[in-house]
Amino acid sequence: MDFKIEDSISEFIKLKVKEKNLILSNMTVTGFSKGGSAALYYGLKLNISNILVTVPQIYIGSYINKNWHRTALHMMGADYSSVDIQFINNLLPRLLKSDTELEKNIYLITSEADNQYKEHLEPNLNDLMKYKNFNLIKSYSLFVREHNQVTSHHTSLVLSILYALASDAIPRFNDGNVNFFGSQPIKKSKASLNPIIDLKIINIQNDKLFIEGVGIVEGVDVEDYQDINYELIFKGKSNFIKKLAKAHRPNLTRGYFKKEIVIYDKCWFSTYQHLGLDVSDLTEGSYELYIKIKVKGSEVITKMTSSVKIEYSDNNFSFNSDFKGNVFIVKRK
Repeated sequence: MDFKIEDSISEFIKLKVKEKNLILSNMTVTGFSKGGSAALYYGLKLNISNILVTVPQIYIGSYINKNWHRTALHMMGADYSSVDIQFINNLLPRLLKSDTELEKNIYLITSEADNQYKEHLEPNLNDLMKYKNFNLIKSYSLFVREHNQVTSHHTSLVLSILYALASDAIPRFNDGNVNFFGSQPIKKSKASLNPIIDLKIINIQNDKLFIEGVGIVEGVDVEDYQDINYELIFKGKSNFIKKLAKAHRPNLTRGYFKKEIVIYDKCWFSTYQHLGLDVSDLTEGSYELYIKIKVKGSEVITKMTSSVKIEYSDNNFSFNSDFKGNVFIVKRK
C-alpha cells in the first residue's frame, strides 16, 4: 500500500520519454489482461495518447483478493482489509472519472464470453465512451469462449493497430463499436470418428504412472466433461485396464481446427487430479498401451502414439513411443 513500485514505473516511463525525445501524443502503451489493467492505468495517469488493451480487470482489489492471494498479500499487506480492497478497486475508476484529457485513442478488445466482462468492463463503459476516439472491439467467435482466448485470437488485429499508430495513421472503428463474428458453420458434415492421439507426458514415480496427452475422436464436440471418458489399456500376456481422467484445454479446439469448428475443449487425458495411476499390480513383462475413448455414443480403441519420440527408463519400468506405437516394459526385482 505504499505505491513505491507504481512511483518507480511512472518515473521510468518519464525518463524513457526524455531519453528518446518522445512526446505523449506519439506514444502507445499496451497490455493484455493484468497487463491491460497496467497499460490503462499508466496511460490515463500519465496522459499518454494511445492506449491498446485486451480484457483488462478494472476492480483490481477484488480481482487479486479472489484469484491471486499471494499477489494480494504483496500489494496490500498481510493484514489487509476490505478497506484496502476497496481502495485498490477505486484506482482505475477514479482515474477514468476524473480524466478531462479526452483526445485519447483507446482500443479495448474484449468479449462477452469473458467471465470478467460483466463485472469489470460493463460498469465502466460509459466513462470510457467519453474519449474522442474510444473503440470497443468485441469478439463473438467460437474460438473465443473464455478470458484467456481473446488476446491470442486477435493477435493480427493487435499488431495492425500498433503498426498503424506507429505510422501516425490513427484507426477509428465504426463509431467506436466493432463486433467480430467468427466463421460459424451452418451445418456440420458427418463426424469422421478418426482417433487423434498424441501422448505428451509420461513419468513413473513410486509405482505411480503419470500420463497426459491429446485424445480426440475427430468431428465430435466435447464441451463438457461428461461428454467423454478415457481408459488406458495395458495389452500383454495379461491385460490391465486403468481409468483415466480428463482436463480442460480450450487451445485444442483451435489447434485441431480443420474446415469446421469442432469443440475439443475437454479432449485431454490425464490422471485423476494429476495424482498418477497405481501400476504396482502390473506383472513383469512387455506391454503395448492402448487408449479407449467413449464419446457421445461412439467408442474407439487405438494405440497410444506420440508425435515426437518419447523415452522413459528407470530400474522397474521402461517406455518408448513415436507416431507408430509404443512399448511399455515392467521389470520387477
